[in-house]
Amino acid sequence: MDPDLEIARTVKENRRLIEENNKMLKKISRYMVANVWIKVAYWVIILGSAFGVYYLIQPYLDAIKDGVGQAQEVGTSVKEATTLSGVLDSFKDILK
Repeated sequence: MDPDLEIARTVKENRRLIEENNKMLKKISRYMVANVWIKVAYWVIILGSAFGVYYLIQPYLDAIKDGVGQAQEVGTSVKEATTLSGVLDSFKDILK
């Protein structure tokens, strides 16, 4: 075989392989960019929904917190009323 013809065939084959690899690399690059944007959208949706749910249930949480605070106040006043000094203070208030 002619060495020039062999070199030309090898160069042509290399060029075809390089173009094929370039197409595959471009597809991989586009896939990676799309994957990054999908992950960003995923986390925006996850975090946004978490903040949205908190915003929606915040009034209920505040009501529960107020109820617990009132229950603690009642518990404290009951505890004071059952002690000896609390009973004496109650009698002093009645006698006034």
